[in-house]
Amino acid sequence: MPSNKLTQVALRSALPRDKPYKLGDGDGLYLLINPSGSRWWRLKYHFEAREKLLSLGVYPHVTLQHARSLRDDAKRAIVNGVDPSVKKQIEKSSHSNTFEAIAREWLTLQEKKLAAATFAKAVWTFETLVFPYIGSRPIAKLGPVDVLKVLRRIEERGIHETAHRIGLASVVPRCFAMRCRPGARSAT
Repeated sequence: MPSNKLTQVALRSALPRDKPYKLGDGDGLYLLINPSGSRWWRLKYHFEAREKLLSLGVYPHVTLQHARSLRDDAKRAIVNGVDPSVKKQIEKSSHSNTFEAIAREWLTLQEKKLAAATFAKAVWTFETLVFPYIGSRPIAKLGPVDVLKVLRRIEERGIHETAHRIGLASVVPRCFAMRCRPGARSAT
């Protein structure tokens, strides 16, 4: 089946109908146009003798060129024996397991236990002193050296007590403990 059949003009001129319909680009890539007017890029592919469907995003946020690039990436993954849907789920879950996501979950659990001023200081501490350095990193890839670097930066600012509370008074270690029990996170 030939690929790259769609043009920008065809995409812009596609209007919603009473029922959803598809504009095919080839190699399993198509744009699904819904009656509501939403336009979703989809990729139909086969993996381990099963037909599967992968959502690639919404047009025009995902352009035609980007959708084709995502299709090509997915096809390469299939050739390498990797299911693109599973790969996407793993990538998505790794974003929810960043240090910031886990720490904010821990903070939410502490909000009822702490006085308002104490809670506000804890949020400020994380947002100002910790998240800029390790907040976006997957918690599974953080180690003691990474935390130590953050603590050293805090100490260099002359905030020794805050560094002690973050590192030794089990604020950061409790966030790591939550990582160890992702199915049963508790208010440790």
